[in-house]
Amino acid sequence: MEEHQELSAREIEILQLVARGASNKEIAQRLFISTNTVKVHLRNIFGKIGVSSRTEAAMYAVSNRMIPELRLEEAEPPQTIAQPVVQDAHIERFWNTKPHWFWLLIASGGVLLFIGAIFLIRTMRAPSAQPIPSAFEPPTWQKLTPMPTVRAHFAVVALEDYIYAIAGENETGIIGAVERYDLKRDRWRRMAEKPTPVSEVQAAVIGGKIYVPGGLLADGTATRIMEVYLPQEDRWTQAADLPQEVSAYALVAYEGKLYLFGGRDGNSYLKSVYLYDADLNLWQRLGDMPAPRAFASAVVASGKIHLLGGWDGHASLDAHDIYSPGAEGTAIHAWEAVPPLPQRRYKMAAVSVADAMYLLGGASEEMQAMEAWMYLPQANSWQPFLNPLESAWEGLSAVAVGTKIYALGGVVAGEFHADLFAYQVIYITVLPIVR
Repeated sequence: MEEHQELSAREIEILQLVARGASNKEIAQRLFISTNTVKVHLRNIFGKIGVSSRTEAAMYAVSNRMIPELRLEEAEPPQTIAQPVVQDAHIERFWNTKPHWFWLLIASGGVLLFIGAIFLIRTMRAPSAQPIPSAFEPPTWQKLTPMPTVRAHFAVVALEDYIYAIAGENETGIIGAVERYDLKRDRWRRMAEKPTPVSEVQAAVIGGKIYVPGGLLADGTATRIMEVYLPQEDRWTQAADLPQEVSAYALVAYEGKLYLFGGRDGNSYLKSVYLYDADLNLWQRLGDMPAPRAFASAVVASGKIHLLGGWDGHASLDAHDIYSPGAEGTAIHAWEAVPPLPQRRYKMAAVSVADAMYLLGGASEEMQAMEAWMYLPQANSWQPFLNPLESAWEGLSAVAVGTKIYALGGVVAGEFHADLFAYQVIYITVLPIVR
């Protein structure tokens, strides 16, 4: 193995994640840094190792054995995905008992397979709908240990090796219960309860802290309070209040800031857009959405925020609008309308994995079971996606962790629900080591 003294420990860590197919956003979330910082590190890495692309950087990391080998018994079971991510493909040549041409042929074939896989990943940049060979089992959702508390309209985030379910409502009313799911051990643990029980709420992570703004109170009014959970200390603190009372909003974290879209204030549906700067502990209004809406979903993909569906106070929406952060006050239009959702819906969940978006559950006027959909930004098209449940499912939450989607809670066929489902949208193929 070559020495890599010219690379810092952080640069080696980022290079390993690039070789494993992680996007800048995923690297930033994993290392608790901004995507701009990731870009700066990548420029430095490319200069130090003499490459000009992520593909070449990945090949450099693999050829120099900078990625810990994945044992076959630890690999995920093979499933259908959009496209395989090839990991830890190392070819060693031994000139012992076999003819030289035999080993050269095997080594050349392995290199071609690796280059082809990396080329596909970096050109498509998102899962496709092509099936893997029929020798593999069809994809399916895996049912894991359910939450201890049934709930809907609650917040969920992933941080390190855990998923946090926060507040919400169930048949007992609006709750402040916080439960933490251990991804490695498939078990839940009760954590410090949120001081202000709320429903119709979302959460986001900035700097290792979980921010939960606003929400619906037990008396039916919305609140301006924003509470912050400190996972390392298992305690809650409070940050700057929102400029107004709001619940049922859409929320994302982007570049270390919170973006909050719409919602309702208890009397009317809102079209406001707010930005929260955690460093300054300050909210500011950025302007308005094209139209008021609540119970929408917001997802970051390809460096932009996608706002999906919702309810405008009269009907469910199929609107799909794209917001460009930082475009306010510039010649660039902050909002862009793209082809609508395949179905009108609200009270759904949406996540992104490798810049592809996945839409689960939701409600509409028809009160039918909503189909699941996958959106590919590069193709600007929606494709059907496997549903965890065939029943009507609303008020659920979902989160992406690595290459998996986790969907949990909600109201299923009129009853509060605690089940947790997982689906691996990208699988790992391990190429054999030639010895």
